[in-house]
Amino acid sequence: MQEFQDLRKFWPYLPQQELSPNRGLIPDLAITDPGPPFTNTAAIGGWPQNPNNRSPYSQQWNLFLQRQVAANLSLEIGYVGASNKKQVGYHAWNNALRPEPGPVGPRRLLASSGFTRNIEGGSNVFNSEYNALQFKANRRLSGGFLLLASYTYSNCMTDQSSLAEGQYMDFLNRRLDWGRASFDIRHAFKAGYAYDLPFGRQRRFGTAWPRWLEAWAGGWSLEGLVQLQTGTSSTMVTGEDRANVGSTHERPNVLFNPNLQGRKNPDRMFATEAFVLQPRYTWGNAGVGIVQDDGRYVWDLAVAKTFALREGHTLEFRTELFNFPNHVNFVSPREWNLSSKTFAQTRSATAERQIQFALRYRF
Repeated sequence: MQEFQDLRKFWPYLPQQELSPNRGLIPDLAITDPGPPFTNTAAIGGWPQNPNNRSPYSQQWNLFLQRQVAANLSLEIGYVGASNKKQVGYHAWNNALRPEPGPVGPRRLLASSGFTRNIEGGSNVFNSEYNALQFKANRRLSGGFLLLASYTYSNCMTDQSSLAEGQYMDFLNRRLDWGRASFDIRHAFKAGYAYDLPFGRQRRFGTAWPRWLEAWAGGWSLEGLVQLQTGTSSTMVTGEDRANVGSTHERPNVLFNPNLQGRKNPDRMFATEAFVLQPRYTWGNAGVGIVQDDGRYVWDLAVAKTFALREGHTLEFRTELFNFPNHVNFVSPREWNLSSKTFAQTRSATAERQIQFALRYRF
């Protein structure tokens, strides 16, 4: 079933029964075999879709200015924007209309029609927008040195980052869930470089070195990739229905900025005392994506030594180090549960330093 043609859980139900014969080495179903009776009438599981869904659409626009400032160096600056409308997402359809005490069932939106239980499904009502300022510097290979560097300052806002996130807190007030996307990265710097050390044959120094010295000190080169970026965002949730409305993605009250200055601690990724449960039968005032995750510091390095065997034939030995400084980048969940025993704690991180060796023969 395609997402936008999904009739599951609508009446009349649409059953599905599959037959997958002859999967093994010996066929188990002949062409004259009538097969199973296909009498299964059970409804397939899944999510209902809003029959009034409209097709989603996206818009993109950008403007760039490029300038060559030297014979081998160019700079570029630009603005990139995007807007996505009517994206598909999932949320509760049959919650109670407002927070208040008492049984939830009789207060649900469709209770007068006999639907007194929760209903969740897909609707094309979610939106997002992206704006970014980008810089790029490109130094073409000259004197044995090459550099490509870029910096992006951006902001991505949405009311649902993915299908696995963000059932609305209040399905009648979707603007309450407008905030930073869980994959939003405000600052990102990346630089890739390659540098041939100027020692050895056909280089600036040592072109007349004897063979034994060339074998040790000539033909060295460095390559690397540096990536520095601020963290993504996480959202705080209560883990319970404090508003007493049914199925909800409630957030607590926030008292002050929960983000800590400086290096994060895996036992305290943010100020836990900044969040408290809101009073019963009320919504919390914490927004979406207000917890700043740990950033990323990545430096990959490669050291290579080239041996000239004879004309047109070289042997290259490479040592490649990923996460060369062995820097720990903590990983946070997309959501923090205020009632969890591991609240504000993480035991996940990106990969540690990895070293690999390679031998390459060119001819």
